[in-house]
Amino acid sequence: MTLEIKSGQCGYSLENPIISDLNFRLETGEVMAVLGPNGCGKTTLLNTIVGINSWQLGQTLVHGRPLSDYGPRELWQQLGYVPQARTNVFAYTVMDMVLLRRSAHLGTFGRPGRVDRVSARRVLERLESAIWRTGCVMRFQAGNCSWFSLHVRSWLNQRFFSLMNLNPI
Repeated sequence: MTLEIKSGQCGYSLENPIISDLNFRLETGEVMAVLGPNGCGKTTLLNTIVGINSWQLGQTLVHGRPLSDYGPRELWQQLGYVPQARTNVFAYTVMDMVLLRRSAHLGTFGRPGRVDRVSARRVLERLESAIWRTGCVMRFQAGNCSWFSLHVRSWLNQRFFSLMNLNPI
C-alpha cells in the first residue's frame, strides 16, 4: 500500500507556488512530518495531497492510482485526514465519534449496524479508558481529539494512510 506524490506543485498562484517539484512515496507503516512556521503552507499542502485543493502541477497517487480515479466513498476508505482542530458544536459522545468514522463504509443514508457497533467497541477497548468510551468530545483538548481521531481511524481500517494536521500548543 502506498501514498505517492509525483512532481507536485501547490499554492494559490502559479507565479508564486508554496512548494514545487515535490516527490515522495510512503509505504504502509512509514511516517512523515511536515514542519514549518505559521503561514508557510503546511495546511495548503496537506489539503492538496488529499484532494481538497487541486495540484497546480503533479498528482497524488494512492496505491498507484490517481485520486481522480476514486469515488469519494472508495477514497476515504483508503485515506484518512484529520484536519486542524475545530471547536465541536455538538456534544457527541466518544462512541458517536467512532461510529462517524465508519461513514465511508455505509450507504448515503446508511446507519451504523451491529457490526459497526462491535467494531467501535473493540476500538474503544484498545484505548483502555472508560472516559474515552463515555466522555463528551467537547471536554477533550484539541490535541487529544486529533490523537483520538487518528487512532480510531487506523484501528477501524488497517489498509489506509492517515494525514493529521496539528497546531503545536
